[in-house]
Parts: sequence; C-alpha cells; structure tokens
Amino acid sequence: MNTTCSLEVPVDSLDSIDEVMQVATGVEICSDLAGEGWTPGRELVESIVSARGDRPVELVCMVRPLIRGVTDGLDARHFQGPSSVIDRCVEAIEMAAACGVDGVGFGLLNEDGTVDGDGCGMLVEHASGLGLFSGFLRMFDLVPCRTTGIEMLGALGFDRVLTAGGHGWSLESASIQERVEVLRGDTEATTRDGHEHGRPPVDIVAGGGVRPSNAGDFLSATPKLHSSCRKGGVLDPGLLDQLGDCVRAQG
Repeated sequence: MNTTCSLEVPVDSLDSIDEVMQVATGVEICSDLAGEGWTPGRELVESIVSARGDRPVELVCMVRPLIRGVTDGLDARHFQGPSSVIDRCVEAIEMAAACGVDGVGFGLLNEDGTVDGDGCGMLVEHASGLGLFSGFLRMFDLVPCRTTGIEMLGALGFDRVLTAGGHGWSLESASIQERVEVLRGDTEATTRDGHEHGRPPVDIVAGGGVRPSNAGDFLSATPKLHSSCRKGGVLDPGLLDQLGDCVRAQG
C-alpha cells in the first residue's frame, strides 16, 4: 500500500479550483456533489485538466451514470450494472481518458451487495488499457463482508477504495473511533491480501466527515484522506488549509 499521506478533494465546478489544487494532492471530478455525485460532463473535466497545468495533482473522474430520482438512502440496488449502465460507464471512461485524467472511480454491486466481479473486472481492464487506474467508490460500505470485498478488489485490479469505515450510507450510527477501527481492519486486510497474492495492496482512502479535528484519528488508520472541505455546500478555505496542514505534518 502506498504510505505517502494524501488529501483528495471532490469538486463539481471550477469554483475555487486553483485554491484546491494549491493544497490538495488529488481532485475527484464529479457532477452534483451535494446530490451524491455523478459522472461529470466533458467540458468540466477538460477545464479542470487544463487548470491543473503542470502541477502534481492527481485527477480522478467519477464514473457513475445518473439515476433519476435518487437523493439519499442509497442501497445495493442503486449500484447494479445492467448492460445499459455498463455501456454508459465505458463511454465515461473513454471520455475521461481522452480528457487526460489519471484515474477513474466507479463501483458495481450485485443484488446482495457483493462486488460485481464481472462488471467491475471488465471496466478495470478497459480503464487500464487506456492508461487509467481504477478506484472503487464509497458503495463499498454496502458490501456485506469487508475482508472478502477487499480481496476481490485486489484480484480485479483496483488500485484504491473509498470508504467511510462503516456499513451503509449513513454515518450517524458509528462514532469516529468505531470507524477508525474498521479502517484499521481494512488496512490490515489489504496488506495481508497483497502479501499473500504478490500484488500491490489496495489503498484504503478514508472519507465521510473528515475534518481537521479528526484527521489525526483517520490518519492513524490510513494515510489517504478524502474530504469535500465544505460548509453549507461551499468550499471552506479554512478547512482546506487546516486539512492540508494535517496531511503535511504526517509526511
């Protein structure tokens, strides 16, 4: 597992993008961040790639075709991959590669919440063929067995997985410390899996309510953080700077 500390910030517009790129080590590009996040439009992706210039900021494009009428309460049925969804994912991956991003984030589940190995495997292979790494999105928190899920992600060729360290979409049922302990278990599982199978461990990226006040707790479990750094739906420069300081302090 890559042990370099990092901070990824999701964005859905060009607002404050230069400010974000001065602090964050990575940017996730999506549409409608407040509404769970979807595949962004090509114009936005191209604009953010252009704004990056030669700065060493990793760009990840979310690949999640829009589902009409979904706002919250997401469960496994919202992430199943019939052929129509997979076709749209392929189109989005090709768009992202053409725009010049570094990786894509997506995730498909079976009806029982387990990772859809066939669908995900095909998308990982397609992305890799276009020079992109693949990350599994936060629907991982709907997987019934985290250890089995991590092992499958490693076998499929995923480079990373975004997780809040809990089961389900809501973060209200678990404390920060409980989530941190789950993330520690994830880190141990991915390290063990990588060692046993002779492959790079899947990076565990902690997200969901990450703030300067708890960043140290999350960093004790994994060096990878993901935070919107928002208050009231808009970027908070103070939060961004403080989280950047936390990550830099950890090296």
